[in-house]
Amino acid sequence: MHPPYAGIVSRISAIAVDALVLAVAVSSVAAGFPVVWEQVIGTPPNWVQTGAQWVGTLLPVVYFAGCWSVSGRTLGGLLMGTRVQRLDGSRVGFARALLRAVVGLLLVPVWVIGLVAILGTEKRQALHDKLFNTVVRFTAL
Repeated sequence: MHPPYAGIVSRISAIAVDALVLAVAVSSVAAGFPVVWEQVIGTPPNWVQTGAQWVGTLLPVVYFAGCWSVSGRTLGGLLMGTRVQRLDGSRVGFARALLRAVVGLLLVPVWVIGLVAILGTEKRQALHDKLFNTVVRFTAL
């Protein structure tokens, strides 16, 4: 028997945890690395600041896509006991995870509104889950 599908509260809680993790990580990379460079070496060259900003910008996509494709869980998912998987229970795969992350991050308002769809579906699929044929389940104990 498969574990139950995750609902709106557990999914929003997981995203809140992920948002906090990413807020710290992105600010540490994008702003913190050039500051450390300045303290240790001196004024950072433009490529250091630009590179740090690019890495900070791409970090959320890499975080979500990497976590979902490797284990199906972000840190928020781990704490809430949820996992993203395909409808058949298999892993999401990197390409699908990457697209899911890009769409979710570029269209945050649509993604949040799409979570309301969880309330009306048997498998508790948000709009982006339907688009990418994924579900979020509680992990088996």
